[in-house]
Amino acid sequence: MEYEILAIISTILLLGIVALVAVFKVVAKIYPYAYVNARIRAMHSRVLKKEDFQDLLEKPYNEIVYTLDKRYFPHLASFLGSDFSYSSVDSALRASLIKDLAKIYRTVPQESKGFLSTILSKYDILVIQSIVRSSHAKLLNTDSIKDIISVTEVFHKEFLDQGNFDLTTLYNELKGTAYHNLMEKHLEELKDGKFLKFELELDLLYFRRLLHEAKSRPAKQYARRIIDMHNVSLVLKGLEPIIPGGRIDIGKLIPFSKSLSLTQLSDLLKVHSYNVDNHETPAQFERSMYQEFAQFGKGLLSGEPLSENSMIGFIIIVRTMVRNINILLKMKSHEFTEEEISGVLAI
Repeated sequence: MEYEILAIISTILLLGIVALVAVFKVVAKIYPYAYVNARIRAMHSRVLKKEDFQDLLEKPYNEIVYTLDKRYFPHLASFLGSDFSYSSVDSALRASLIKDLAKIYRTVPQESKGFLSTILSKYDILVIQSIVRSSHAKLLNTDSIKDIISVTEVFHKEFLDQGNFDLTTLYNELKGTAYHNLMEKHLEELKDGKFLKFELELDLLYFRRLLHEAKSRPAKQYARRIIDMHNVSLVLKGLEPIIPGGRIDIGKLIPFSKSLSLTQLSDLLKVHSYNVDNHETPAQFERSMYQEFAQFGKGLLSGEPLSENSMIGFIIIVRTMVRNINILLKMKSHEFTEEEISGVLAI
């Protein structure tokens, strides 16, 4: 009798599971972003808020790193050895961020994979730049790099593990990619230690692909905004903007690279619907741009929950957060005051 009851219960449970799978398949077809957005909501709970940054500001450098590992980045320690230097923590934070983006990549519908893959390719470019600038740079703790490699598909674990980086090994590793052709074009300059033209063309390649892969309205908004931010950042450093495709024509920004007026630059951005106030210094101006960008991301995240909006909104928020952490740690390591650090954090 007991056996029969257990058999009936098992059958009911099995039928329930089968029914749930069928329902999930139907729902997934109607709402393809439902699952990825549920994961994003869970990951968003670990995003640092303004009060969290205020708390971190009061801590010494090493305690900030311990707090980040314990409360916000549970796998950060897997990318860190005994070295808590800024460069080591910066690489670990980058690896942790890529790991989170890789989780999203594996769950997004096919129509979003090209766009997210392009965003992840930015980290390939950062690795290339690091190797080019320092042939003996220690880039990442590679023990947990499997998920990163599966998404970016450029650098193999064996290459990163060897730890013997120079222009020749990088050049050979990049064969079959667009990066190889670009490196071949600038190889003699790179051998002479001239990096700028190569790095600017890497940026052009990245943003061109980002615009191409941006299919949805929020993806296109993201691409155009980040291009404008990149161009304005160049202008603030006294360099000419070079990336076309933003909301602001680069021809209107070029004069500011020769004679910077933050008031007039602020007016130009407001004409193009960027709410960036005038500030006394370029660093404060750039801070306002990132604050405005983060607000745009929060708007996407709180909008339509069953679309690409949440994914793009989360990417904006989490990348802005990591940028703020990097600024906090770098300035802490150079013994800036809490007030000085707070003045440039985009929180």
